[in-house]
Order: sequence, then C-alpha cells, then structure tokens
Amino acid sequence: MMNTATAHNASVAANSHIHSAYAMQSINSELRRSDNGRAKTRAVSEVIIPSFTDNSTIISPIIASLTQQTSDRWTTWVTSRVVNKTLLESLGANLSRLRIVHVNANDDARWVIWQALAQGNSHNVIAEQTCFDACDIEAMEVAATEGKCHGILISCK
Repeated sequence: MMNTATAHNASVAANSHIHSAYAMQSINSELRRSDNGRAKTRAVSEVIIPSFTDNSTIISPIIASLTQQTSDRWTTWVTSRVVNKTLLESLGANLSRLRIVHVNANDDARWVIWQALAQGNSHNVIAEQTCFDACDIEAMEVAATEGKCHGILISCK
C-alpha cells in the first residue's frame, strides 16, 4: 500500500510530462498572434508555473527540447537553481548547445536576462524569475527582437 508521500511523488512524476507538454503548447501558441488579420511572431513568451510544482519537472524537458534544435547559436538558461545535468542528459539535452548563466537567487536578474536576449549569440533564452510585469515583458520583447532570438520567461505564482 502506498503512503501519502509516495502517492504524491508518483502523481507529480506522472503529471510532469503533461505540465511540460502544456507549457510547450502555451509557448507555441504565443508565437503566433493575429494582428489585423496578419500573422505576428512574438519574440517572448511567458510561462507561469504554479508555486507548488517542482519547476525542474517542467523546465528540464523544455530545455532538453530546445537544445536539440539545429542552430549555430546557444540555448541560454538564466537560473539561480543548481542544474541537474544528469536529468537533462536523460531527457536528450545536447549539453554542448546549452549555456547556463547562474544568478544569485536574491538578486534581480532582469539586466542579465535582457543582455542574454539582446546580444544575439543565443537562439533561445530561458529565464526564471519570481515574477515579470508587463514592462519587463515589453523590454524583453525589444531585447529579443534586437538579438534575433526567442525568450521564454518563467515565473511561479
């Protein structure tokens, strides 16, 4: 018989791929929006993850998928977490295409994220922060357009 903790862990593991698929679907749907009947490509997508969810079960499959893309530029991950490279490899991540930028969890990483988006040496920039407001997202959109990359801004609420 399963105890409550084991049942919860099994439920979280089973749902992690569902959450990842939903997050990727949300990202893909954000890429195309109608602007007076014309298709408009967005440079930045925001993914909001429930605060009770283990972020790595959602973020790691996204990172793995993005590092498999063929590009001569990096997939950059701006994070304050300790990265589980074994998990990423088990999900098929190409670690030679991944640049990890560590930031202090207590610091405001917006400038680092903006720089990663604007520099033009990343194909994708995935960034985690407690929250992003509308001004942040607009500034990141401008930076991503300048850097010709796509940004994925991840926050927990």
